[in-house]
Amino acid sequence: MSKVNKVIVHETSDYCEALKHCFGKENIIYLKEEEDIKILEKISKEIEEETNIIFFNLTKTNYLLLNMLPKKVNISVIFEYSVSEFSDFDKSSEALLILKYMEIGIIKNVYCLNKATYQIFEPKYKFKYIQLDIDEQEKCPGETIGIIAESDDYYSGIVNELSAITFTDYREVRLYNPIKPVRKFCKDFNIKMIKEKSMRDVISNNEINLYVNFCGISYPLILESMDKGIPCIVGNTDFFDSNEILKKHLVMKSDDDINEIKDKILEVKKNKKLILNEYTKFRKKYSKSVKESLKSINADLL
Repeated sequence: MSKVNKVIVHETSDYCEALKHCFGKENIIYLKEEEDIKILEKISKEIEEETNIIFFNLTKTNYLLLNMLPKKVNISVIFEYSVSEFSDFDKSSEALLILKYMEIGIIKNVYCLNKATYQIFEPKYKFKYIQLDIDEQEKCPGETIGIIAESDDYYSGIVNELSAITFTDYREVRLYNPIKPVRKFCKDFNIKMIKEKSMRDVISNNEINLYVNFCGISYPLILESMDKGIPCIVGNTDFFDSNEILKKHLVMKSDDDINEIKDKILEVKKNKKLILNEYTKFRKKYSKSVKESLKSINADLL
């Protein structure tokens, strides 16, 4: 990715590690979700001579910074969301704004991380599909179970996942920042919470991770879990579509079916060796595919 100048991303994004891996940490600029306007003005001055700027999504903060840049800058957007997330007004508005800015020539290229989103917008707007990778992780399996979720995120199925766990032998669960109803549920059903300070800590040292969101699934978190030797049961995603064995064992058919989550947990525990061996094959192909997909970005940069 020799032509990349700067990539702009919110510091809390699940894709920060992937962007560093793919574009180089020296090229990443991190913003707060509600960044001070004076800081944005300072950043705009620092990068106004750059040839290429890539925004990760077009959030309100990114939008403000984009409009401070001179017209000569070649601006692209990496668009994270699935179409099912457009029920969120901010995300649907973001998509509409991207389309408007493409039509008037401010945004030159849009790269989708979700394949279905790409397929919908590609015929008319020439969106492109890319994949992102992370540094391969060291193995760190354990004996507990982790739930990869923001517990106040209405896209997550955290209570369904906890309910399913009560039908298994697991009694310790790693959670990130559990809110009061989640803490009460765990207390009522005798589940011991291991409260972690980051999502990366939640992912580590488990036997199985659950990431059964209805949508809004971030692929780097799946990679991180699987790389660490911890099978990750996932909800609404096409991430494992290229591998029948992984799709069969790890991908839910119904995201809110508590019995299916329970069955998946037992199935994965029984077939863990097979799953991880198959993932090794999947991982090599995935990393190769990422390198090929990123060539499309390099070809579009000035």
